[in-house]
Amino acid sequence: MVLKRDVPCQSSHKIQLYSPKYREQYLALHSDDGYWTAEKVIDASDRFRIILALEEDTVVGYMDITHKFEENEPFDLFVKEEYRRRGYGRAILAKAIELNRPKAMMLLVDTDNTAAISLYESLGFDRFVGGNNITAHVSL
Repeated sequence: MVLKRDVPCQSSHKIQLYSPKYREQYLALHSDDGYWTAEKVIDASDRFRIILALEEDTVVGYMDITHKFEENEPFDLFVKEEYRRRGYGRAILAKAIELNRPKAMMLLVDTDNTAAISLYESLGFDRFVGGNNITAHVSL
């Protein structure tokens, strides 16, 4: 997927960068299925940003995204089930795009992950299909 147009995202959700205050909540939400566990992401702050979505003072979602490269990649975008379809994922991704400017962004999405594809398209991505995933690039 390639970002072809700038789609503004107005949100009343509180989206902010990770701080140690939210460590335990972030650790509790983060999947440990891959190499980049929550602890490793926190320890690799020279490589990753962690963007949090907050409802009052509760972490309801997060994104781990690289930030030091010319083309950066979200590794994980997660929103608690009971907070999905309320705009948190969109607000997190919009913040990631904003913080990443003027660098490019790429990501892989499984072709059957229609919810994620819809989210990326809603923020101006167009598909670049190949294999069993979609590669998305953001160039601003």
